[in-house]
Amino acid sequence: MLRDSINNAIQTLLEGHEVQVSLDLIRDGLSAGVFCSMDVEEFLRDIAFDYEEYHEQVIDIMNTYGIEVPFGIKSKHLVSDIQKRLENLLFFIESDDARNSAKTNINGIIYDLDEHLSELIEELE
Repeated sequence: MLRDSINNAIQTLLEGHEVQVSLDLIRDGLSAGVFCSMDVEEFLRDIAFDYEEYHEQVIDIMNTYGIEVPFGIKSKHLVSDIQKRLENLLFFIESDDARNSAKTNINGIIYDLDEHLSELIEELE
């Protein structure tokens, strides 16, 4: 009964885009033993696929509580990390034209990488 109420609360929070509160509730619920990893695995996957900025937290929760991190989440996190690292290099380019050109190339690389990984994930499923 309590588990169902918490699941309903998490669902309601996610529908309202209260992702951080949902993640805190999931982490606290797992830590307290209120529910097991299977109860929240789908919520965590949904958050990871819908909200890129929460990848690290979701992966941390999954790893901490023995939930297998799907390849799709790992690949999205990898692509995001690569993009951030490449964009950090833009700060060292002084010319606006060169910076804009580099940004365009980075976007192309990220797009291609994301497309290829998405195709790979579809083949693996």
